[in-house]
Amino acid sequence: MPASIGGGIGGTGGASVPASKGGGIGGTGGVSMPVSRGIGVGGLSGPASSGGGMGEMIPVSGAMGATAPQPAARVSEPSARPAEPKSGARGRGVKRDMGRQHTRGPPHLLRPRGPGPAGRDIAGDAVPALDRAAGRPHVGRPGMTTRTIHFVSLGCAKNRVDTEVMLGVSGVSGFTAVPRPEDAEVVVVNTCGFVGEAKEESIETILALGKQKDAGAFRTLVVAGCLSQRYPEQLAAEMPEVDHFLGSSDMLKLEEVLRHGERAPRMLVGNPADWTMRATDPRAPSLSRHFAYVKIAEGCNKRCAFCAIPTFRGKQRSRSIEDVVRECEEHIAHGVKELCLISQDTISYGRDRDDGAKLAALVRRVADLPGAAWVRLFYLYPENLDPALVELLAQHPKVLRYVDMPLQHASDRMLKIMRRGHGRDRQRRVVDTVKSKIEGAVFRSAFIVGHPGETEEDFAELVDFVGWAELDRVAVFQYSHEEDTKAFELADDVPASVKKKRAQKLLSIQRAIGKKKAKALVGRELEVIVEGISDESELLLEGRWWGQAPEIDGKVYLANGTAQPGELRKALVTRAVDPDLVADLCEPDGSLAEPPPGAPRRKRLPVV
Repeated sequence: MPASIGGGIGGTGGASVPASKGGGIGGTGGVSMPVSRGIGVGGLSGPASSGGGMGEMIPVSGAMGATAPQPAARVSEPSARPAEPKSGARGRGVKRDMGRQHTRGPPHLLRPRGPGPAGRDIAGDAVPALDRAAGRPHVGRPGMTTRTIHFVSLGCAKNRVDTEVMLGVSGVSGFTAVPRPEDAEVVVVNTCGFVGEAKEESIETILALGKQKDAGAFRTLVVAGCLSQRYPEQLAAEMPEVDHFLGSSDMLKLEEVLRHGERAPRMLVGNPADWTMRATDPRAPSLSRHFAYVKIAEGCNKRCAFCAIPTFRGKQRSRSIEDVVRECEEHIAHGVKELCLISQDTISYGRDRDDGAKLAALVRRVADLPGAAWVRLFYLYPENLDPALVELLAQHPKVLRYVDMPLQHASDRMLKIMRRGHGRDRQRRVVDTVKSKIEGAVFRSAFIVGHPGETEEDFAELVDFVGWAELDRVAVFQYSHEEDTKAFELADDVPASVKKKRAQKLLSIQRAIGKKKAKALVGRELEVIVEGISDESELLLEGRWWGQAPEIDGKVYLANGTAQPGELRKALVTRAVDPDLVADLCEPDGSLAEPPPGAPRRKRLPVV
């Protein structure tokens, strides 16, 4: 049975779009448009953000095929702090100097004085375990006799993929995921260790779970990911409540922990270069079954001044085209329609290989797969773009005209200090190429303010660039002073208050641009992927048009029609409040359904 949308927008069917917790903007005809919690067109990711950012815990889906609440996400080059700590937050007892100290060496961890992290449900939702018979996820129930496990995944989409690999390992090892840590035998935290805020959140989450473990809630606490890769000895010395540590490339070692328990080594952090994901690795999805992140490479060969990623993720290691294609085929076989290709430096895919693999060739192979509907690229470095890739973005019907390219700054002087490998002129040429060669492209970027050495003149150049470029979506990050980076050798000479003001100014400029672009969509017909019943109201469906990436770019709230989750449909935009849209769902033949009378009394039908 298709999921039904009851009611209409404004006066047509009497229904209204509910305002979200973040507030809404009232419209005519009784419409109150929700504001997305994610990072949106207006750059809603910096200090002025309504939600989301680096280190935000990623909630994951529960039952088979269910769609999780859309989590916040961050951009790929995590060099800066996306939001100020919440002042006066309940229980925020952990204070760290991680990434803020002015002497080289690992940071010192201080024990919390309060009862855990900032009033946050640190457990999140359950990550489904692998049902080996069906090849699909299922969720365990408290009281089951099977062995149980609970996952908390922090950080970026690449970390999410790593968590899903560990989830697959746990399923193969006979464990079932449960939604609460107190119902689990083993709890695994996959940490983020890129910048100060992310490290703080990871530490707070670990310590809060450690308290639960000490109180007898569960037996074994495992810490994995970038934080343990970056600070293994210090974490082991100062966190006796943690039973096992895995690094950023040790996902498969979870099997050893689950098999041998207390007899497994406590420290299992290895060389990050030892593992590159393969299609044969176990993996269980934790998000909507209609899109999947596909990690095409690990590590990074760039040496940007602000970024420590190469020190704990290793050098770039690209997967073979055949291996990536094999994984994509498996996703498609399980109902995935949108394939999101990710890595730390996607534009450099294949350069480390000796078989001639190139990004354009990979993208074409994936896009030509039967059953693939949308192919989306993330994290393109601002280089002179390969004409073959530009052609694919412009012309291939399945390759989305969506360009995610963190530019970081626009001043010649700052680009040099940041060791970006190019200057202002080339950067403008790249933007011009995207806008002129890829008609209707949606361009998403990220910028850092407050990097060491940034003057008012440098910031003014950045402001001028953002106004000139009129990008569709922008995230703004305040610089975070990170050890093991070239920038750490410089004085962190921009005061925090100045960083914050600069971020707010840049966001306000982009917000105006975003509003204008969103308003221009009203009256346009867009292709959307339907994701299911809206979490704002059971009278609505929600989805995304191709210009909205999963988790970070807002939603389209769909009214006046029925559709199945995962279906690609046309929708006519009737309202826009950046980054979200309201649209009337078109019938499969392209016609618009008349809003039924008495729509608010319509029954909610089950989602297929």
